[in-house]
Amino acid sequence: MIIDTLNRSHIYSGTHPYFEGAFALAEQLIKENAEVGKYYGENGVYASVSEYDSKAEADPKFENHHDYIDIQIVVSGKELELVGDTADAKLTVEYIPDIEFYSTPECAVQTVTLCNGKFAIFFPGDLHAPGLAFGGVSSPIRKIVVKVPVDFE
Repeated sequence: MIIDTLNRSHIYSGTHPYFEGAFALAEQLIKENAEVGKYYGENGVYASVSEYDSKAEADPKFENHHDYIDIQIVVSGKELELVGDTADAKLTVEYIPDIEFYSTPECAVQTVTLCNGKFAIFFPGDLHAPGLAFGGVSSPIRKIVVKVPVDFE
């Protein structure tokens, strides 16, 4: 897992050969104030722009991905994400492309706050429960999730 701000995204270009294009796609969508929907980049990279109200933390849904790395960018609003490791939780919903769900991890759950251009990169094995209300108060969120294929040629 990586947490940072968009103005430093260039630091992570060497982490995966498609990250540079993934961040360029996200920045283009932000600049154009893209409508809610799905947008395609190169090399199997795609992004989803969404708007929703953050939700209560009472029953977080922890998810994991195998085929894609998530780059989750909060464009406006403020949300919490709970994060953990698949090794510390039980699988509750078998993998269906590209998601599986887990119980709340038994140890080492961390809280990440994303707002105004902050992003989190979740690799396979990084459990995350996104979209939670900061301070327990629901608020509107505008977010871009860029999906980057794990495998590359």
